[in-house]
Amino acid sequence: MVKGVTRRIVEIRETGSNYFERAIFFVRMDGCRGAGEYTLSQEARRIIEKYSNELALTKGEETKKPQKNIKSFLKLALSAALGALAAVVLMRIF
Repeated sequence: MVKGVTRRIVEIRETGSNYFERAIFFVRMDGCRGAGEYTLSQEARRIIEKYSNELALTKGEETKKPQKNIKSFLKLALSAALGALAAVVLMRIF
């Protein structure tokens, strides 16, 4: 069964975002009765910008984690090598 419901939507085709091609927003029926098209469009763009920035920050953190892991691995490998060298030196002395 199909039920007919009329809803207002705002579609942003040019988001200006590197992550989102377009965005579709469903307008609340209860809170936006007096809002015009321009106001709804500006709010939609604000939300897109907010989430694009959050996505960029999250992506930036993800790229930093492997560098931190590499540094930790190198420190561990260097410590192991120095420990092995110290063991060899001590074995030759005694």
